[in-house]
Parts: sequence; C-alpha cells; structure tokens
Amino acid sequence: MHFFLLAGIVIFIAIVLILFSFTSSTASPIPYFPTNTRDMKKIIDLMDLKNDEVMIDFGAGDGGIIFRAAQRAYQHNQNTKFVAVEINTMLCFIMNLRRIFHLNRKNIYIVKHDMFVLDYPALIASLHLEKKPKLLFYLYISPWFMPQIGEMIKCLGYQSRAITYFYPIAGVKESRKYTFTNAVYSYNHLGNETQ
Repeated sequence: MHFFLLAGIVIFIAIVLILFSFTSSTASPIPYFPTNTRDMKKIIDLMDLKNDEVMIDFGAGDGGIIFRAAQRAYQHNQNTKFVAVEINTMLCFIMNLRRIFHLNRKNIYIVKHDMFVLDYPALIASLHLEKKPKLLFYLYISPWFMPQIGEMIKCLGYQSRAITYFYPIAGVKESRKYTFTNAVYSYNHLGNETQ
C-alpha cells in the first residue's frame, strides 16, 4: 500500500516537472505550441527544399517540422541540412531521441541554445559545407519576437527565405499568405547575401 502511494507521488512530481519545463518562462521565454499536424504537409510543400540549403527552425519544440522536412529531403535524395534551435532541455532531449531513429539523422542538428544570442555564422561554419549555403527559416514563435528575428535574419549576410506559422514578421512584406488550418506566410527574399 505504501509502495503505491510513494509511486503515485513520484509520478505526480515527475508530471509536474515535465509540465513546468514546457510552460515555464525560465525554461523558455516562448511557450511550447506545436504546429498543427493538419498543416505540416502543406508547410513542407511550401518550403520547396533545395540541395545545398540549410533549414533552421527557431524554437523547434519537439521537432515536428524539422523531422518531416528531413524525411522529405531524404526521400528526394537531397543534401539539405536541418538545424533545430531550442532552449528547452526536455524538448531537446525528445528531439535527440527522435534523431537517433531518423533515416536522415546525418543531416539533422539539434542545438540547445537561446535563438536570440546564438552565433549563427559559427553554427553554419560548423556544418563544414562546401559553399556558402542559402538559408531557409521556419518560425512559429510569439508575435512580439518576430520583428527582432526578422532583423536578425536580414543581418546574417546570407541569401535567406522564411516560412512563418500563425504570425507574420512585423514590418516585412510577405511574398505570399496562405490560409490552411492557420495562417502561413512565405518570405522569398529576407536576407541579403554578402561576400
């Protein structure tokens, strides 16, 4: 009887800690809301993945988009690299477990870091690419962070494009807006390439 009571208390505490890690602003300033699964295939289609491209998911969550996009690239024999940037330890753990079993794992990188202070040029250099890549960003983050991220992408010095879910990048005209279960915005010329 005491064993079951103790086991129940341990399980309850574990659940509370897991929920805290997903919703705490100390674990992540952006709450975890996964992309609606009904929209994922359409979003991957819009990405129009290319060879010699790096796709970066800011606040990747559990990796739903990254892993589906990496699967698509694998099926089309593309060498696209995929970088999931996430600050939440529990979500990074989940993504690392998923990566182990993914067929395209050699092209998937999980980065536990704050997306606002990460050194992106150093990150891209660590991928050891043969030439300067074009970047594709996926963003499903809070709208109040969108202008900051948009400016950051513009300043990276790479030819970049982006797909945003639910929220547009304030102050930047989208190339196209789509309405699926939720709004999706595409930006074809977000960053300027520098030599």
